[in-house]
Amino acid sequence: MPTATIDIKTLRKVVHEEVEDAVRKVLDDEIRVKLAQLILRSIPYVSDEEQAELEKKFGSLEELRKGEFIDVTDRVVHFRKG
Repeated sequence: MPTATIDIKTLRKVVHEEVEDAVRKVLDDEIRVKLAQLILRSIPYVSDEEQAELEKKFGSLEELRKGEFIDVTDRVVHFRKG
């Protein structure tokens, strides 16, 4: 059975790169989770009475969905590139 050999410096470099990549992926996932948690915590609780008041003043979600909206996605993307 053929065997492959690799020098210790190359092996260390490969292992280091793999570990670094794995750690980066885990940290990215954790950052996304923490960001989502932060966003969810920043949304205030709205009681049924407050929701009814908001819908009376601004309309219901269903009414808003029926409304006409202008897609400004391209403008925002262009602005960020800048």
